[in-house]
Amino acid sequence: PERLADDLRALAGRPSALVVVVGLAFLEIAEPTLPPMSLSDQRVLLLRDADRYFPFHERAAVAVSGPIAFATVAHALTAWVTALQTVARVRAVYASPHIAAGVIANGSGWIAGDTRERGHITAKNGLVQSVRRERLSVATAAGDGRLVDAGALGSRALQMIDESLDHQLLDASMLLRLRRTRRSRRVAIGAYVFMALISAVWLADRWRDAEARDVRAAVVSLDSATVGARDAQSRVVSAQAELVQLAASDAQRRAPDAALVVMAELTDALPPDALVQRLTFDGQQWRVEGTADKAPRLIPLLDGNVHFRDVRLASPSQRFVDAGRQRESFAITLRTRDAGGNRGR
Repeated sequence: PERLADDLRALAGRPSALVVVVGLAFLEIAEPTLPPMSLSDQRVLLLRDADRYFPFHERAAVAVSGPIAFATVAHALTAWVTALQTVARVRAVYASPHIAAGVIANGSGWIAGDTRERGHITAKNGLVQSVRRERLSVATAAGDGRLVDAGALGSRALQMIDESLDHQLLDASMLLRLRRTRRSRRVAIGAYVFMALISAVWLADRWRDAEARDVRAAVVSLDSATVGARDAQSRVVSAQAELVQLAASDAQRRAPDAALVVMAELTDALPPDALVQRLTFDGQQWRVEGTADKAPRLIPLLDGNVHFRDVRLASPSQRFVDAGRQRESFAITLRTRDAGGNRGR
């Protein structure tokens, strides 16, 4: 790591910020089957169970791009980043296949691996869909798709310096550090912007006061001139709202399954000796319970009413004597028809 930092100083002097791109040779690749969840939750799951998905038992740094997950040994990555922080602030850490997928966008291409292999990448919408390692040979050197070289990777990585942390190659501690860094940077930028705004306001204060006085005078004048019109408009809006409510209330009152309509039709259809003791509605059908001299004859009477349909006995009738008269209980279910006589609710 120290030599890496020294080489970077010799090459780039003192850059303002760095993006670390971890090459394919340092990455393990998996295609985990994870439940539907956010990228941040996928990272938590992969960090917790890294040894289930990647062939090493050390603490891992992980990243997700499409259905593919990448991992590297966390302490090695931490050592690189720590050394590079002495050169400039590290603002992002990515796996090279994810950066290459952003360059390719849709299609396939190649990236460098170690000295004996290359990585073949398929991308869709800038995310990795598949990665496979292939040994260098005449066949693979020709390969399908473009070769994404270090220059293209670097340019794309710099474009992604401030993008979401969700796709970055991080362990828990590095994720926390980068979040704090971004939060501090946003606060600093906000402070600079605030100071600039304060300065601009102070410089324009006298001019703005004069303009504000003129505007306030114009507002007062217009407000006085439009009082009558605004009051009239308010009355019109209120009247329209009342008309809508009255129309809705009238339509509800006249609906075939409205309570008053059903009770009126039952009053017309039932004989004088029938006594309704309970009337309920469950949203689909009505249930009429009561007593009558002859309960069975109520079914054809109700079924003959054009307002009702699906008239059925809900429970067996029971006979009893009431004040010297034989009476029968009834429980009947029925539905209503719509205003045109068709079947309704």
